[in-house]
Amino acid sequence: MLLMKNSKSEFLGNEAAEPAQDSADFWKMKYFQALNELRASNRAIKRLAKRRKPKSEDMVESLLDSPTSMWVNLLEGLVSKHSYPAPDAPQRTHVYTVYSELLDYVRNALDKRQKDSPQFDHMISGALIISWILAAWALAATHAKAHDKRRPMKDRRAMLLYERRFARAFASYLIGRPEMRGPWSEQEWENPFTVKAEIDHRDGKDVEA
Repeated sequence: MLLMKNSKSEFLGNEAAEPAQDSADFWKMKYFQALNELRASNRAIKRLAKRRKPKSEDMVESLLDSPTSMWVNLLEGLVSKHSYPAPDAPQRTHVYTVYSELLDYVRNALDKRQKDSPQFDHMISGALIISWILAAWALAATHAKAHDKRRPMKDRRAMLLYERRFARAFASYLIGRPEMRGPWSEQEWENPFTVKAEIDHRDGKDVEA
């Protein structure tokens, strides 16, 4: 049942009514408070990104001082090295051998990098580099097949559409990041750029990993 306001500016049950203006001001204040916190967080992120901006937008190059193109060429060389003729296809490849040798090259490069930075996380960096190289090679190989005049036009067009669909889907997945909290859902989560985190950082309350 709809409760009507009585002549004494009280609701039924003698509960004092909250003036509409007070409520609007309260939510307006909360909105601008959240907006200011967001702006402060964005400014802090920009400052940090500016100070720690990598030498190159190429992630492999920023981690290993060697560009992605070099690693794509290396991987293609390994594919050629470990491929053989097959009756039902132009060629077959010893996939596990290719992956194993690529991993050895990456691991050796990471070992050299770790000497310069003892806190270097081998597992995370290795995963980033391997996934980056494999994705770049896969897109480049698909692109090459799509533009190979020796192949049937139907197959070439399908390859080009596949390349673009994969690139869009991969980018969309990385932006959405649905698995971000998965295995670590039990930990205490806090944005490191919130006002509280900034205060704790200035007070020397950083937690060691």
